[in-house]
Amino acid sequence: MGQAPALRGLGRTDYAAEIRHLREAYELFDQAGDRWGRAVAAQDLAYMLTTVGGEEFHRWYRRARRLVEGESDLRSRAALLRTWGYFSYYRGEHREAIRTMREARPVAAEAGDRYAEADTFLIEAMAASLAASPADAGRLAAEVVRLGRSIGSLRIAGLGLAVGARACLRVGNPSRAGRQLSVARQTLLRGGVRNEMLEVDFVHAGIHLDRGSWRRVAGPAGRGADGAQASGWVLYESMGPMLVGRALLGAGRPDQAAAELERALASATAAGAAGTAALAGAALEQARVLAGHPPAGPPAPTDEVEAEAIRSETAGLVDLATGRAAAATAFARAVGLWQQLGLTVWLGRALSLQAATARRAGDRPAADRLLAQAGEVLDRLRTPAQARPTVLSLLDGRHDGQGG
Repeated sequence: MGQAPALRGLGRTDYAAEIRHLREAYELFDQAGDRWGRAVAAQDLAYMLTTVGGEEFHRWYRRARRLVEGESDLRSRAALLRTWGYFSYYRGEHREAIRTMREARPVAAEAGDRYAEADTFLIEAMAASLAASPADAGRLAAEVVRLGRSIGSLRIAGLGLAVGARACLRVGNPSRAGRQLSVARQTLLRGGVRNEMLEVDFVHAGIHLDRGSWRRVAGPAGRGADGAQASGWVLYESMGPMLVGRALLGAGRPDQAAAELERALASATAAGAAGTAALAGAALEQARVLAGHPPAGPPAPTDEVEAEAIRSETAGLVDLATGRAAAATAFARAVGLWQQLGLTVWLGRALSLQAATARRAGDRPAADRLLAQAGEVLDRLRTPAQARPTVLSLLDGRHDGQGG
């Protein structure tokens, strides 16, 4: 009992058996009037269900919180905060995950729970690699690797290397990103933590996506989705179609993108993965607008950077199509949001949209300057030549949608 972190590598059958055993343990502790045993069992159950979510997760989390309230046990407090941080990360609410893990870290440190402390760094780094500057994400990832090695956890060290790879790409070092991702895989395999390989697959797909290597996204995204399904990680099952849909969107194939993104949105919504649903919904709305359909209406609020950047682009596309001057402001906002995340093909794409607006306004020098900046971003990322037309001339209609 109290060892749920060590159980993340279980396959679906063993995982289901462990959940059943923990439920039975809780009932036995309840019958015995053992409040502490009930608290530990409820905490472990909530932790084990962070990749699944749903009502059962919330029920056990609420139960564990009630049992811990008023107690002075710092380990239990740290464990509950860590559990919420994990859950927030898996449902795509990265800023909430970062906030929670920052709150949990000093509690875990005061309790002397080094594994929990390392986990707070891990999830903050994983979330930061998607929602913060690459400099911050890279520093956190390096600390995760150091802590993982110091406590003998190849799982933590390997995942730290993986999220550090995304940070490497976003500071403009795709070669190092590839090497680090390879070391991450080797580290996890050496530790026998095969379930966590799906995280590496999704990072790999995300790196291809951020580079504009559209054709290479589907392979690792599919492997990650298969791993999520095999492991019962319900909150992650939408990630495969999300990544593939965004790659199709980037490749200039909005109708095909919409089909994948509809799947992603339906899966994320059904699972309660609110942040992932917001991102899928934002990308889907843009795909529909690019395919010539009217916007669906005001989106649900989100504080996730990527979703907000995509929504700003879509607003700019609608304004541009209707001749409204607000397009320039919308595209400038999108550029500012993408810049928060470092170098990605999406930043280059937003700069090219800003350039198109300047050109249509008759400001040729500004358009040339912005387009040159976009080209510099793609050069740093080594974006494939075949992918560049759909990034640099999205509105020209001269590409065939097969690039990258």
